[in-house]
Amino acid sequence: IRDGVSQTVQTDEHYIRESILQPQAAIVQGYENASPMVEYREILSSEQMDSIVNFLMEQKPREREALHKLESTP
Repeated sequence: IRDGVSQTVQTDEHYIRESILQPQAAIVQGYENASPMVEYREILSSEQMDSIVNFLMEQKPREREALHKLESTP
């Protein structure tokens, strides 16, 4: 859910990057009460960020699930 609206998204480069830089922007349904993840915006260089995103994108679809049901916290 994002902004209180449940939606299905594709696990693409944009979603992965956003999830690392702004982890509270969209929350996977069922994880609304999990401890907040740290924002890595100030920690990772752009090269490090690119490396992480590329690594995650190279994983097999079964390992990274192509679609996620998102739920945003109000």
